Amino acid sequence: MRILASIGLFFAGLAAIAYAYLEAYAAAGRDIAETAERGEEVSAFNKAMSLIFSGNLPEPTGVLYVGLLLIAIGVVILIVNGGKKHDDGHSV
Repeated sequence: MRILASIGLFFAGLAAIAYAYLEAYAAAGRDIAETAERGEEVSAFNKAMSLIFSGNLPEPTGVLYVGLLLIAIGVVILIVNGGKKHDDGHSV
């Protein structure tokens, strides 16, 4: 059961990390789209190119850290409880 819990926490952590990055890039895309809707297509293109070439890509939100925490908890659960053997006293 602890393996399933660890796998579940791992996938939940990956989902939170993916959400954080997708939301950051979606916010940049919305900003560029708003510039284009105002009729400033050249300015929107320049904004997109400067964003890409400058390396100042949007930073992910705090959800990233929640995802990393979930992954860490899953690994700790797997390691800490993984050392116990199920021994009923039977040799076979």
